[in-house]
Amino acid sequence: MLLPLPGVVASSIPTIQWPLGPSSYPPLYYEPLEALVEKRPATGAPIDIIAQDVTGAVSLLAPPDEGTAAEARRHRAATSVALLLLGDGLADEAHDLVTPLSWPEETHFGHGRPVYSTAPPEVVAEASYVHQLVHRREGFNVGEYGMIGFGNANYWANAAMKFRGSESLPMRAVREGVLR
Repeated sequence: MLLPLPGVVASSIPTIQWPLGPSSYPPLYYEPLEALVEKRPATGAPIDIIAQDVTGAVSLLAPPDEGTAAEARRHRAATSVALLLLGDGLADEAHDLVTPLSWPEETHFGHGRPVYSTAPPEVVAEASYVHQLVHRREGFNVGEYGMIGFGNANYWANAAMKFRGSESLPMRAVREGVLR
């Protein structure tokens, strides 16, 4: 049974811009969500409400609950919110959400503790997929480990394909979109 999306989430979907335009490859700041809230001027767009309270937005999609299934729902909700943020140009915020789901070590910017080794493989695959979209958005800018965004995106695309559930990821569509 599908439930209706919370209003703030539903209202931020129409403003998503994909594929990206030629001038949409900003560098990433690699800062925690709290610092990004201070950096970003509010524009009044629905996505601002989500960006100001990312944890609240994740909770709207997956209310706090106990158990393994509830934890997987929270991880998927975080990945979904990351896609909304990324589609509205907030690549850093998206990166902060997917990093703990797709990388096994603590980072100074990742939102939450790393769950890479305990999350279901499908969750890690989905988060790694979104992680590669973040770095595609980073483009030719130099980022983590001295890599340009496109190179880092290739790493994350390969990482996503290692996991069970990766066959459902739209890798072909991304590849065709990039090659156009």
